[in-house]
Order: sequence, then C-alpha cells, then structure tokens
Amino acid sequence: MEQVLGVEAVPLRQLREIALGAWEGKTRDELIAEFPELWAAWAREPDWDIVPGGEGAAPFERRVKAALVDLFSIHPGADVVVVTHGGVIQAALAGWSGVGRAACSRSSFTTHR
Repeated sequence: MEQVLGVEAVPLRQLREIALGAWEGKTRDELIAEFPELWAAWAREPDWDIVPGGEGAAPFERRVKAALVDLFSIHPGADVVVVTHGGVIQAALAGWSGVGRAACSRSSFTTHR
C-alpha cells in the first residue's frame, strides 16, 4: 500500500481487533465444544461481554473511538486510510453513525456512486 499511495503505513496498536480472552485463537468448533452455553448465547445474539476474560464491548469501543479521534486530530481535514479488522470497523460505524453496536453487527451498508 505504501508503494501505491506513496505514504508511510503506520501501525496503530489501538486499532487491533477486540481481545477475545479465553476464545482467542480458537475455531468455531472448539468454541462450541469448550463453551457450549456461551456459544449458544452468542449465536442467538452476539455480545462481546459474554466472552470469558475478553476485553468487553464498552472498553473496546472506547479504545477504537479514542484512536480514531487522535488520528483525525493529527491529520485535520486530510484524507486518512485505515486498514483494520471487522470488529474495529463495526465499532467505528456504531460510534459515528449513532445507530449502536447491534445495528452495525447485523447490517449491511450500501455506498452510492
């Protein structure tokens, strides 16, 4: 991306994916086997707060928002490219759109050209 855009890529640790505690690095099948009740609850209604030892939704959303506010304050009025994970994108969309986390996790967003 640096070669195409001609700008330096700067990794921001604050824009990493949500910490998944006991679920980190596990496959879906492993989660179902090891955490059947929690997985069933997650399958019905995804909720970061049920993940054992995980970061939790509110801290994650605060982290993402703070990182983006800092980034945009460093580059006021400039175009900024952020390449990150789906959960970070959902948190950012939920925070800026005002529709909330649940709406962003199950919604599709359409762009118009």
